[in-house]
Amino acid sequence: MGARTTKSHTLFLDSSSDVDEEASQDSARCFMGAEYQQILQPLGLTTQKAERRRDDLRQLAMRYEVECLGASSYERLQVLRDCMQKRQEHQQILRTAITAHGGPTARLNAQVELLEAERLMKQTKQELEESGFWCLVPADPKEVEVERQIRDIQRWERAFDDWVHTLNELTPRLFVEIVTLLRIEYNQENLNRFLRSLSLELTWNRVEARVQEMFSWKDPKRHLSPWDLFKPQERNFCVIGCENGRELHRFEESISQKKFPEGGDCCQVLREFASKTFGGQHALIFEATYSISPAVQLFELSDMDLTLTLKALVDAGQGSQCFNTVLGKTIVRESLRRTIGFRLLDGFVDVLIVILLAHLGYKVQIQQKPETRTLWSFGALGIWVCIACLGRVLSGLRLFWDSVRPCSSFLAAIAKHLTLWNSLITLAELFSVYVGMRFLSFLPDPDLAGFDFFQAHPVMISALVLIRWTLLAIDFFQLEEIGRRVVPIVHAVSRPASVYFLFFLALMLAGSFQAYSVFPIEENIGGANKVLDTFLKIFRLEVLGDFDLNELEGINDKLTGKVEASNGTIHGDVDADPSDWSDKYHRGVRFEFMALSLGVTVVVMNVYIGLLGSLYDNATKRKNQLYAHYLASCCYRHLCLRLLLWQICCCGAPCAACHEDAEDEGAGARLYWLAYEKDTLLDGNDD
Repeated sequence: MGARTTKSHTLFLDSSSDVDEEASQDSARCFMGAEYQQILQPLGLTTQKAERRRDDLRQLAMRYEVECLGASSYERLQVLRDCMQKRQEHQQILRTAITAHGGPTARLNAQVELLEAERLMKQTKQELEESGFWCLVPADPKEVEVERQIRDIQRWERAFDDWVHTLNELTPRLFVEIVTLLRIEYNQENLNRFLRSLSLELTWNRVEARVQEMFSWKDPKRHLSPWDLFKPQERNFCVIGCENGRELHRFEESISQKKFPEGGDCCQVLREFASKTFGGQHALIFEATYSISPAVQLFELSDMDLTLTLKALVDAGQGSQCFNTVLGKTIVRESLRRTIGFRLLDGFVDVLIVILLAHLGYKVQIQQKPETRTLWSFGALGIWVCIACLGRVLSGLRLFWDSVRPCSSFLAAIAKHLTLWNSLITLAELFSVYVGMRFLSFLPDPDLAGFDFFQAHPVMISALVLIRWTLLAIDFFQLEEIGRRVVPIVHAVSRPASVYFLFFLALMLAGSFQAYSVFPIEENIGGANKVLDTFLKIFRLEVLGDFDLNELEGINDKLTGKVEASNGTIHGDVDADPSDWSDKYHRGVRFEFMALSLGVTVVVMNVYIGLLGSLYDNATKRKNQLYAHYLASCCYRHLCLRLLLWQICCCGAPCAACHEDAEDEGAGARLYWLAYEKDTLLDGNDD
């Protein structure tokens, strides 16, 4: 790193540090070209070279953590110093005559402020103890006292400055490399430590002090407020701006009472009503948490760097804590902002396709030919779906393709994107494209004879309707009130424990079907339709608990009775004739029914229901992380398409849109401020 970083460690660490300066400087260099592409390939993450590099990055992550600890200790010591000053001031007020300081009101206010200061001091000292603060203090008994460290605050201020300068130098590509190599570790402890070291949470009194110092305010009673309005459209997460940037006016608007509207209007009333009705949110304001981050280059990413950074975080997995950190949430928020147009377009296209399918389905039902304009419209939408699907796939593969090793890098790129979710989405889109192209192929025929295929096989349109409605439902997951509650359900169903249990259930169904099909029941013998009907009997019995013993034996119920001549009343019953029972399998079918209904219908299915409930409970405890991971996965697909379209428009040359926020990159000594609702950032709370 730089000279300032080395100096800070000589202040707090022993000179025989395990972190080699040359290795640290090597880590600060960003990878370029083929070398950068190779480090991202999953095929090389477990090699000896990767492990040596991973060891260097572990030490670098530990260094970031130590520097962050020094910065947080500085902030906590500042809190203690401010509290001590306030305590002295308010104690002086309490010792003075009531009339000299505004009467009983001033005295009561002083008591409240004194109580608050004492609570904050106690909490901050406890945080210092738990943070490992003493490991940064020289091994001298006289240095252990907190009061002595407060008097020596300048040394801790230098530690804070070193943390800022070090993270100002953190490049997006080094960030991607660290995340990519450390994500494969069990529990990802080093990765989580690294991500947490990139930001620092501030107490409210430190926010006030920093803002007053930033604007040189002399009035300490400026109308600052930690409370903020719930903003579902921004997911209650706001990047206020850069402390040394050009938009300082945003700080006063975001931290003062100016964030609240001056007067109530119809729109404000409707927003409050919608929040209560649709979001179930009766609280309209929350106490914001403020953090600072010196990793400024991660806030000013080009489209290419943002796509690679987002992909690295997504690959860390749904169980990772990456998106429960401030930087992870920031990257997701920026991705959402840049892809909003593509996401809206996708939703609009899905709605149009569903509407057209409703009309086409009706025409198939009544066996009529649709209008030509309907087929043209569906074909045009199919062409856009094809372009978007292929664009995302090709752009994603191109990101990780290396011309030096084309074959291995191509396979690695496929492996990086070959997930169950991506495969199902791609297959669904390709099926839509296939149907759309079939429609376009028989448009030249005035009689639309080609549509007879869909009339003869209505299952094609039916399957497409189910697929498009599923994709439309997935689009609605991006609405936070829906997604945060539904994504854990999808996650629970797709867990390995659930999938393997369903595989076991499928084996049980296959075995039961084969055992039942052995009985020589006449209605079960025949072609494919007979086999399907036989399987559905077992499926209904074991999965749904729906059965008819006579149906299992292939016996039809008979109506027996008589009609009274006097009043025409019919007396009788509906039941099978015992003479129809077969001596070959009558008892065998009933014994098998008891075994299957008890073993599968009662035991296995109820165990699976309990398993799903347990998996869902575990998923809801991590709903914020899971939902953020889902949003990041969606945004990555749209960013790939955005990259490809911009490169096509610019004929392959770098365009302004790919570097829209990177003009201040590398300026140094800068901090970004963020305000957010902590409950939606971290997990562990239910609503």
